[in-house]
Amino acid sequence: MPHPRSLVSIPFLALLWCTSAPAAAQLAPTPRAAGFAGAYVALARGSEAADWNPANLALPGQPQWSVSFPNLGLTAAVGGPPLGELRTLLRDGLSDAERQAFLDLLPQTGLDFRGDIQVPWIGASVGRFAFGISSMALVDVRATWGMVDMYLEARQNGGLDPQRVDDYQVGSTGFRGAALTSAVVAYGHALPFLPIPASIGVGARAVVGHGLQHGRIYDPVLDPDAEEVRIAMLSMGGPTGYGFGFDVGVAARPLPGLTMGLAVENLIQSMTWRGRLELRGGHFTDTELAGMGPADFADRFEPRTYIPEIDPPEAAALAATMLDGAMRPRIVRLGAAYEIGGAALGVTLSQAGGSGRLHAGWPRYLAVGAEQNLFGFWRMRGGIASSLSGASAVALGSTFTMGTAQLTFSTIRARGDMASVPAGIGDRFDFPTRLTHTSGYAFVLGLDIRKAPPPPRPSRRPR
Repeated sequence: MPHPRSLVSIPFLALLWCTSAPAAAQLAPTPRAAGFAGAYVALARGSEAADWNPANLALPGQPQWSVSFPNLGLTAAVGGPPLGELRTLLRDGLSDAERQAFLDLLPQTGLDFRGDIQVPWIGASVGRFAFGISSMALVDVRATWGMVDMYLEARQNGGLDPQRVDDYQVGSTGFRGAALTSAVVAYGHALPFLPIPASIGVGARAVVGHGLQHGRIYDPVLDPDAEEVRIAMLSMGGPTGYGFGFDVGVAARPLPGLTMGLAVENLIQSMTWRGRLELRGGHFTDTELAGMGPADFADRFEPRTYIPEIDPPEAAALAATMLDGAMRPRIVRLGAAYEIGGAALGVTLSQAGGSGRLHAGWPRYLAVGAEQNLFGFWRMRGGIASSLSGASAVALGSTFTMGTAQLTFSTIRARGDMASVPAGIGDRFDFPTRLTHTSGYAFVLGLDIRKAPPPPRPSRRPR
């Protein structure tokens, strides 16, 4: 029988190759907010207010204008063994003890890889108006315990035992992916009839969906007639979409330095996906896999129009669940902040709801962050966040001011909730829920320029 090692090594690597997106995950869409670990709804000013709370645009202390330039946040997020142990997956000739040691570190749910990347292309504000354009890509990959065990056996022994083909179970090994670009325009309006500074805000959001992907690797089977092992590796994609959403917010300053705010992102929204479905992959025999090189494999995964009558029956399940949850969720954020001198303290509670699952953050979190101005040109900040279900994150950040320019960077260390069982790759997109089960590191860097707010007008004394 041909060398069966490719039966596992090629499909397992194919799973990661098909995702082909940078690994990144952020708790917050901007570098400054990331340094607060997401405790930012009452602190966002200028162009950042368009994403956090549009009502902040009408509060005192706003910059006269601001512009944020493209920035990029990168993270490696993995659910399973410590990151350093993953090198075992690339080793050949493992001993029984080395293989078992890795499997002992692997939870029964297997390996989870989360890839999120958010790129705010540009943001700007002038007075009480702000807008922003950003893109987001999401990738969710899962390899079950059985898939990893089978893969390590192939690497250890140079192949699999054809007589044990029924013992090799890959379960819900698969991936999902999506790419979106959104543009938001926001406005804040002051409420002068109230005895304290207060405001309301609205935002309008347009969303373009660049594509969706859903892929699965299925359990290997033995063809008794041809005496060959077959495995199905399929990926469905192709549709593009468009949609809209409306945001609302309120903010108030009941005491000097104390800001309170409530914002709802996507209070009303809609998302429509259209276009031909494209299928990649198909059924492979161990004979084919043994002789395939990277170029041959790439050719077999060229997209083709999905035709239900002639394509593998497994593809119908992918097509049926392709659009489930394929929209952004409604997000409610409640927060407060206290600023005095060069110090600031913020707290935010965020909750995602609705049927949408295209979201690059935890579905719920509580975050607390603080900032201190040092030497006038350097600000340090840090924060902690909890998913309220076991996951946690610690963030550190810093901003250097050079005239009107501000260079900001932040780092995040997140630890997943390994006590819970993550949802499988199945009926719907489940990015936010699965993100709480992964651990990883993030680094975010950004540059913006801001014109300081005008000095407060002196109060007039009655004569």
